[in-house]
Amino acid sequence: MGVVALPECRIRMPIYLTQAFRPFFPLAALYTAVSVLVWLGGLSGAVPLLPNATLWHAHEMLLGFATAVIAGFVLTAAANWTGQKTTTPASLALLVVIWLCARVTALVPDVEWQRFSAVFDSGVLPLLAAMMTRVLLRSGNRRNYMFIPFLWGLALINLGFHWSLRHQQIDQARQLITLTAWLVGFLMVFMGGRVIPFFSANRLQYTPLQWPWLNWLSTLSALLAGVLVVALPLTIWAGVAAAIAGASALLRLLLWQPWRTVREPMLWILHVGYAWLVAAYGVAALLHLGWLHSPLTLPIHILMAGGLGCLGLGMMTRVALGHSGRPIVAGRWLVFAFIAVVAAGVLRVGSYAVWPLGGISGWSGSAMLWAGAFSIYFLALAPLLWRKA
Repeated sequence: MGVVALPECRIRMPIYLTQAFRPFFPLAALYTAVSVLVWLGGLSGAVPLLPNATLWHAHEMLLGFATAVIAGFVLTAAANWTGQKTTTPASLALLVVIWLCARVTALVPDVEWQRFSAVFDSGVLPLLAAMMTRVLLRSGNRRNYMFIPFLWGLALINLGFHWSLRHQQIDQARQLITLTAWLVGFLMVFMGGRVIPFFSANRLQYTPLQWPWLNWLSTLSALLAGVLVVALPLTIWAGVAAAIAGASALLRLLLWQPWRTVREPMLWILHVGYAWLVAAYGVAALLHLGWLHSPLTLPIHILMAGGLGCLGLGMMTRVALGHSGRPIVAGRWLVFAFIAVVAAGVLRVGSYAVWPLGGISGWSGSAMLWAGAFSIYFLALAPLLWRKA
């Protein structure tokens, strides 16, 4: 009896499910552009706003946008750290779909839809944390074990935030979202200290100075300051911790010699982003020591509109180009996006001052520049990331 050879059947996997940055970075860019414009529309009265709309905006910037950036970065980087796959196409698709469901429902200005959003959103960080925990423990990659408590901690904080809103514990929800902002700041200090001098040295062929004790001081003081400005606001303890974090971050930045990068957009955007972190901790120190009188949200907007905007856009661009096999060079439109996101941070922070671009004028200009910068990223890089090089 003869053997019949069956035709070989191969399932072609979409390119955007092969690496975590491919779906997450373009979607993060698109979402932050849309959500900021929705927020601006709500402030102008063009679209309805939810109760506690400020908390909605803060949550979507941090646990919507920033979480997607973190997911795309750490899942991609961990594959290099460990030499193991961090996701399968199925698990990555599941994570992306849950994140998308949370974001789409979050844009609907209806309380019932927000409950659906909270359910979906509560699953994103635990799934991400489980993925990272599995690969880090299996590989014994102790150098990056800090991501395990960090991601599980963010997941618990996010659950606490949704529970607080559900039970109208508004002050508690505000504290939790503030803590989240400072924890993201800590992550930027930590990862920025790793990658910025490394990328600068490789590209420009010089050796940025790094002192191990300073790296530890900067990272741990950023973590301590983030906890204390929430737990013990307007106290000497919070002020001193923030001052140490700001001073050590400034010293690190100077040792990296950022002036060497002025002709390299892919580098200066990262150094500018780290400078925003220095400013955020410095202003927080002045506020909590009582030497500056301004809303406590000022350093948070320096941290997020400035630091996260520049470091997020810069790292998303670098990882997307490098890991997709393309030259790590910012074209004209991406350079324009870098300039726009820096300007967005300046206007948002400047909106606290009394001048023609203070208040709603500064907010509006900042929102449009931010949306424009990340829209350029989406339009320029999504087509590249969703097809083979």
